[in-house]
Amino acid sequence: MYEQFAPLTAIPRPSLKEDKVRDHIRRMADSLGLAWKVDAAGNMLVTKPAAKGYESAPTVVLQAHMDMVCVTDGRPFDFATQPIVMTTENGWMHAEGTTLGADDGMGVAMMLAVLQSRDMVHGKIECLFTVDEEGQMTGAANLQAGFLTGRMYINLDAEDYDVAYIGSAGSYIATGRLPFVMAAVPADTAFYRLSMDGGLGGHSGLMIDKGRANVIKLAAQLLQEANTHHGVVLSTIDAGQAHNSIAYSLAAVVGVPTARKADFATRVAAFAKAQGEVYAKSDPGLKISLAEVSPPDQVVARSASDALLRVLTGLPNGVLAMSTKVPGLVETSSNVGMLRTGENSFAITTHTRSNVPASLADVRSRIGALYGAQGVTVASADVTEFPAWDAPLGTPVQKYVQAAFHSQTGRELKMATIHAGLECGQVTRNYPDMDMISIGALQQDVHTPRERVELASVEGIWKALAESLYLVARQ
Repeated sequence: MYEQFAPLTAIPRPSLKEDKVRDHIRRMADSLGLAWKVDAAGNMLVTKPAAKGYESAPTVVLQAHMDMVCVTDGRPFDFATQPIVMTTENGWMHAEGTTLGADDGMGVAMMLAVLQSRDMVHGKIECLFTVDEEGQMTGAANLQAGFLTGRMYINLDAEDYDVAYIGSAGSYIATGRLPFVMAAVPADTAFYRLSMDGGLGGHSGLMIDKGRANVIKLAAQLLQEANTHHGVVLSTIDAGQAHNSIAYSLAAVVGVPTARKADFATRVAAFAKAQGEVYAKSDPGLKISLAEVSPPDQVVARSASDALLRVLTGLPNGVLAMSTKVPGLVETSSNVGMLRTGENSFAITTHTRSNVPASLADVRSRIGALYGAQGVTVASADVTEFPAWDAPLGTPVQKYVQAAFHSQTGRELKMATIHAGLECGQVTRNYPDMDMISIGALQQDVHTPRERVELASVEGIWKALAESLYLVARQ
C-alpha cells in the first residue's frame, strides 16, 4: 500500500483544492483504460469492470475522500505547495510536524490498488473519490441520484481496524460573526501577548471525551475573569486550525490598565499553574505565557470585546450527553474550533455533533439564543449540516465484510456507531437503499500533527477488503 500512498503525500490536497489529486487518479485510470467521470461537485467515479466470469455479481461501491485536514505543530508549512514528509517508526507511519493525511489518503490508496490489481476476483467496482469531507462534506452532500449504480457500499474512512461502523453522528457546523469597530488605545494601558500552546488537540468527535484542553475556552475564562476585576481591551485574538479539531494553540494581544499590570501578571501565572494541574494527564505540554509588547495603533471597542468574551464563555463545549443505549458512546457534543479576528468582525466556528436529531437541534437553538443576545449573526452560507447515519444490524455487506475480516486476520470485526461524521449519512439522502459499512486501518491522533497509522493494520484491512470483494462476487 506504500506504493499507492507515498505519491499522495506529495500532492497538495486541502479541502476544495483536490484538483491535483483528482488529476493523479485520472492519469492512472487512463493508463489502465478505465472509464471515469466527474460530477459538478468535483467527486470522481472510476469504474472497473467485473473479473471474467463474474459479470453478474453485484456491483460494489468503494469510497474514500481525497482531501485531508491540514494542521501543523506551529512550524511554517504551506499545504498548497509543499509535500508532506513522512517517516516510519516502530511499525507506525507519521509525518514530520504536520498531519499525515492517512485520513483518508490510506482509503484512497487502497482503492487505487484495487483498480491496478490484475488478479483480484470481483464483480463490477465503482470507486468513488469524494471532495471536501474534512470541510463541509459538499461532495457527499451533492452526490446526485444516478451517479452510482451499485447498492453495496464500503466506506474506507474508519480508524479503529477491528471495529466497523454502521452509524455516525449528524453535525451542525456554523461560523458566527460578531461585528466591531476600532477605537483609540486607552491612556495608561499596558499590552501583552497572551499565548497558549502545547495542548494535544485532536479530532473533535473521536477525542472529545478525552478531557483535552480547548484553549479558546481557557482564554475566554481567563480574560473574562480579568475583565471583571480590572478591565481588558482586545487588539487581536486568534486560535484553532479546523472546525473538527480541538483548538490547541492561541495568540492574543490584550491590554490592561497600567496600574493593574502586576495584578494581571499574577492572575495569568496562577491560572497557568491551576490549568497545568487540571490538564496534567490529558495535556501535559500545555503552556500559558505572557509577554509585554508595544501598544497597537487601535483596539477593538470595549462593547464588542466584552460581548465576545460573554459569547466564548457561554458557548457549549465538550461532551454534552452520553448515550443511554450504547455504553461509552458520546451522544452529543460541541466544539468551539476556530476563532479569528477579521477587519471588522470576529469569526467563531463551532461544530456540534449528535446521534439524536432532537439533541442536535436543541444545542443549535442554545447557540442561536446566545448569539442573538450578543449581536452575533450566522449567514446561511456559513452553515453546514449533515444527517446522522444509522444502519440496521445484519445486512449483506456487513456479513461479507465480517466474514472476510475474520478469515484474513483471525479476529472478530465488531459493529459500532461512531461519534463523528461519515459521508454515508449524506449519501443515503439520494441513495436510501444503499447497504453501507465503514472500515479502515488503525489511526491515532487524527486531525493533529501527531496523526499516525499502524502499518500492520493497513495490510490487514487490505486483505479483508480483497476478500470481501471475492465473497460478494462468489455469492
